[in-house]
Amino acid sequence: MQSPRIGSFEVSSIPCEVWSRIFSAILLQLKSTSVEFYLACLDLASISSFLRGVVQRNSVFWTGIRLDHTTSEYSIQNIIDRSRGQALDAVLELGACNTLPLERVWEIFGPLLYRCRSFAVRIHDAESLESLACALDHAPLDRLTSLSFSVHSTIANSFPLPGSFDRFGHSLPSLRTLRITRIPFVWITSQSLRGLTSLTIIDLPWSLMWSEWQAIATNASGMKNLCVRNVGCKDFPSDLATMLVFPSLEELDFSFGLTCSSGGLLLRRCSAPLLATLRFHGNEAGHIVALSFTMADLSTIRHLVLSGVSNDAFCYFLFSRLCRLENLEVLQGDSAILDSILAGDVKLGQRSPPEGPVCPQLSSLHVSEASPTDVRNFIVCRGSVVRAIDRVVFGVESTRRFVGSEDLQWLRERAIIEFWYENDNQSS
Repeated sequence: MQSPRIGSFEVSSIPCEVWSRIFSAILLQLKSTSVEFYLACLDLASISSFLRGVVQRNSVFWTGIRLDHTTSEYSIQNIIDRSRGQALDAVLELGACNTLPLERVWEIFGPLLYRCRSFAVRIHDAESLESLACALDHAPLDRLTSLSFSVHSTIANSFPLPGSFDRFGHSLPSLRTLRITRIPFVWITSQSLRGLTSLTIIDLPWSLMWSEWQAIATNASGMKNLCVRNVGCKDFPSDLATMLVFPSLEELDFSFGLTCSSGGLLLRRCSAPLLATLRFHGNEAGHIVALSFTMADLSTIRHLVLSGVSNDAFCYFLFSRLCRLENLEVLQGDSAILDSILAGDVKLGQRSPPEGPVCPQLSSLHVSEASPTDVRNFIVCRGSVVRAIDRVVFGVESTRRFVGSEDLQWLRERAIIEFWYENDNQSS
């Protein structure tokens, strides 16, 4: 069969690698656009066997599948046929699923779910949740390693959870990554999650009990990453010696809003001997609670990210324990935080000068709002250079305001300076 012609050239005259880059650039650039565009790109594979081979070998088609409740059964079958047995990563946007009978939801999406390695679903109404529950109740998802569920904020408290979701949650033997947003899954404490390595829980409409946190820590003992944002906690034992032990945890991302200050109780009770990265997003009430940290494992932290932290006592308490910290990122209120660390230096120096500065191993600093003067004062304490910082990344505001400053020039002479522009880093 002769290769089809586009304009004045044959399709096969362009190398496979070039076609792959073209497809990848289009799909990655338009990843958040309509489902129809994705399917149109996939239909290009029907032009010739040459393009079918290009599409089949290009992973971007199978890791960026975007579907919604209007996707036809023909389109689903087209995806399955073109993928030729590859594991799929799909994002499903379920809107007004009440326009489809429940059995049709299963007939359309069921065959695709069998093939999914990663599956993310966004639900916009109670009917769509019931429809999906019907589909998942029949699906043997042995391949599924990553699962994400999110519910629109306006319906998070307005419907009961279908019983089929409970059954579905106990049959995920290969699951490694789980993300839950505003949906009351009771099976996050299930023993079927023993293989879980990453758990994200965001904006739950109710507080988790101490027994539920214990079940998570026990059943997911191999978990390396835990993200808890705006999740309340209750029924914690009064005995401060009772701890939640995460023996394999390496990264903790933690925050609680003004309505979830009780979340600080969780942070007080965590024991994670391998913890290396801590991301903390707080508020004034949360700082007060977190001041009574019992985490002896803070000494293992090498990478710290702070946002919305403004309490001097909290900063002093936190940084006085970070003896191995190497990388610090401050996303909000960074000038105040740097001042708090400096205050900690002075206090430590007055109490026990041989101890030296707080965070003596800190070598990389990323700030969003602080000026070069703030950073220079942070590096130089009591008249001496006390930090071996060899990399400083400034936010876009600092880029605009302080490019010609004397302190910036001082930093250039002793460190690698970069300026951060929203989604990328550009070296100065």
